[in-house]
Amino acid sequence: MSPEKPWASVRKKLRENPKFRDAYNEQSPEFERVRSIIEARLRNNLSQADLARKIKTHQPSIARLENPEYKGGSLAMLRKVAEATGSRLVIRLEPKEKNGR
Repeated sequence: MSPEKPWASVRKKLRENPKFRDAYNEQSPEFERVRSIIEARLRNNLSQADLARKIKTHQPSIARLENPEYKGGSLAMLRKVAEATGSRLVIRLEPKEKNGR
């Protein structure tokens, strides 16, 4: 059995719990930011240090951006990351779904 299958069933069961689902949904934007930055960096075969050099900052700044617990990250910094990785920065506000998400 692939390692994905057990996690998928665990995740499905956890999401049935309203408290877990609410906490997960609340963290979703941070996880999306992290995933997007890491994917863009890896698509360009860049290490954190390489990306930092390209945008004239330091590697720990990139590490913070790739940490879902980090609540910072200016729009200007995200624009620099997008430019350095040949990406398009997209920010949008969407209406909440009826189930509170």
